[in-house]
Amino acid sequence: MKTSQYKLITRDYLIKFFKSDFVLSQNYIPLKTDLNKIIFSLNKSRHSSKNIIMWEQYGLINDNRKQGKGWKKYSFSECVWIDLIKKLKCYGFHIKTLHPIKTMLSEVEDHAKISQFPLLDFYIKLILCDHKQVFLLADDSANAILITQEHLDSVEQLMVFEYEDMLKLNLSKLVSELVSELFFELDL
Repeated sequence: MKTSQYKLITRDYLIKFFKSDFVLSQNYIPLKTDLNKIIFSLNKSRHSSKNIIMWEQYGLINDNRKQGKGWKKYSFSECVWIDLIKKLKCYGFHIKTLHPIKTMLSEVEDHAKISQFPLLDFYIKLILCDHKQVFLLADDSANAILITQEHLDSVEQLMVFEYEDMLKLNLSKLVSELVSELFFELDL
């Protein structure tokens, strides 16, 4: 997948709204706090303990328990990431291709030091607050990008655009299903 076309379309948007507004400003601290409260247990019928332990060992998710004791709890953002891992694994993505995706979601440091996955939190905000349609585009070479439907449409309208083999996951649907399952509400 040639993510450069997608990155060029989304770059200015991310610089303006993600890096300068979402990451650096104080405006979204209540939202980031809500998304990152470690209060959710995973549904055992959807996530096997074996997979969770294995993903922890591979460094894909963190064990948030103090001294490794007590019940495992996760934030809403972590639950979204865990569901993304599960989906990507269902499509045959290897652990080695998941690490760069995790890095992409967490590589920009949140100025308020609240978000573990600042980029994911930003797109969750677009889904829940701004009602945007968001997708994760990924390929088996560990190239990935989060993109809104409007930016995806812009890329596809380019005269030089060529389709590449890639997986397109509907992040909006995944987040909406998780909101319903966890009875998650934002206190904005």
